[in-house]
Amino acid sequence: MFRSISNLPGVSLIIFLSIMIYNNASSADNSSGAFNLPYLSGVINYNDLNPNERKYVDIYHTDISQYPDSVKLYLTIRNSGGKLIMNLAPPYNINTRRFWKVTEQYGNTEVIIKDFDVLEYRENDGPGFTSSFVLDYSGSMHNEIQNVENALRKVVPYIREGKDIFDIIQFDHRVFNPVKLCKNPDSIRNILSFNMLRGATAFYQASFQGLNNIKNAENSKVAILFTDGMDNASFFISANQIVANARTNNIKVFVIGYGYASKDILKQIAEQTGGKAYFPQSLAKLDQIFSEIYQQVKVYYTITYRPSCNDSNRIKVTVSCVPRSPNCTAGSGIYFKEPVPIPCCPCPPCPPCHSGITFDSGSCVVDATYIPIIDMIADNLRKNPNTTIDLVGHSDSSGDMASQTDISLCRAHAVYDALVRDRGVNTDQIINIKGKGNDESIYPKEEFPWQTRENNRVEIIFR
Repeated sequence: MFRSISNLPGVSLIIFLSIMIYNNASSADNSSGAFNLPYLSGVINYNDLNPNERKYVDIYHTDISQYPDSVKLYLTIRNSGGKLIMNLAPPYNINTRRFWKVTEQYGNTEVIIKDFDVLEYRENDGPGFTSSFVLDYSGSMHNEIQNVENALRKVVPYIREGKDIFDIIQFDHRVFNPVKLCKNPDSIRNILSFNMLRGATAFYQASFQGLNNIKNAENSKVAILFTDGMDNASFFISANQIVANARTNNIKVFVIGYGYASKDILKQIAEQTGGKAYFPQSLAKLDQIFSEIYQQVKVYYTITYRPSCNDSNRIKVTVSCVPRSPNCTAGSGIYFKEPVPIPCCPCPPCPPCHSGITFDSGSCVVDATYIPIIDMIADNLRKNPNTTIDLVGHSDSSGDMASQTDISLCRAHAVYDALVRDRGVNTDQIINIKGKGNDESIYPKEEFPWQTRENNRVEIIFR
């Protein structure tokens, strides 16, 4: 069955930058190993293709908000040059049923979906979207921030005036929203300077706010997360809450991970929200990733079908064009009927499964930028008198073992004083105060100032 393209909702796009590339049919830095392709650029009519030219299907979002009644796939088809292929579905071509084949796989069982609806969308008739860029401005980005800002500027021409809405979130251990939801692309000039942030990494906290900013949008929603490190500054927010928020509000999540970012966690966030993850080798390609995400609104397809409704929670769905032809490489995606808990730490060594407060080298003074976080923790403890915590101090590698232990304990006591003496937290709620020196450093070999600072931390462990 084919349907017409009328009375369609708009699209809402959240952009969480957490740079990593993951998808069975993704671009040049694809980590899945399926095949490598250039990023999307331009369009081409199917009728203009060389008959022997290979075509590639890429499922970039799986919408299960209507499960078990229906599953909706968002996908593109490109040629080997990265051009989007158009004219493969109604309302532009009503004689293309033979181009499409859809299957679901769970375990060793494969089910061919015989009844499905396919529609083609193009830039002028496709819905508008709302995008929220969530950008990592932590200290580890000091050599790369120019690439992020250049990519942001280059994406502006893709924002369709009067049709698309966007906002920008920047974060280190704090979260800022310098550009509120707006339709004016020139608003990107209001972003904060890197010198105003460059702290630790509150990736989950920022991502959660980005999701909340667009969750009530009337049009369809997408999120793009960017980070170059593992989260070490989010309190009361986890990867599982990001997944739950996105699934509840049917938000497409694009995840971009780079550097020290936790690839396993980001991959699971993308998979469980039906989205796509990117893991580029260089941030110089970030503008191409941004461009690809926005290029998808130029020509994309949706396939809606009734799922096989088996007992498995993890379903692999595959779409191919021109079945039985050797010139089409199928695309596949994975959806989960119910979210699967994501461990906060996939494997050691890694930052703690809790968050911390960092210090300058040689200092026991709590940085003023952490005062709002201390206030939040204290407020939570006062409201929840049965909640208890441990305070565990750490140091960098400077000095001997005795001095490292002493200063790490001094830092733990500084946080204790800030909570108990200055904010009235019950002393019974703080079970242990420890100083571990350099025994459990995040970065055993500190090559950059931000690594030193993150080693100089107090972990707040909620029991």
